[in-house]
Amino acid sequence: MIDLPTILTTLAPALISLALFINTRYFPPSMGNSFLAKSPEWWMRDQATWNSAYSFLAQKYGIGTIALFAICSCLFFLESPYAAYGGYVALIAYVILANYQVRSYMTDKIK
Repeated sequence: MIDLPTILTTLAPALISLALFINTRYFPPSMGNSFLAKSPEWWMRDQATWNSAYSFLAQKYGIGTIALFAICSCLFFLESPYAAYGGYVALIAYVILANYQVRSYMTDKIK
């Protein structure tokens, strides 16, 4: 029989990652009134670079979401009550890594 709560608990980090990707990709901050986020005023200094960095971040989140779905699917077969913790550790690690990569990109591009 399908145990839906176990499936949802194990795949929760991947679903959180998917929500983060959708938010980053489809609702970027804008200069005017935005649905979710308004970009800061200093964004206007080099808006093209900032927009490319934001799309780079969305791309990293997309790749991480696919990898996290694969990791969480594999963790599902461990049949351990603590299997979801591995997914949460991977989620935190990839979000930190993606933000570090974008920050490095911005350091190289903005002087």
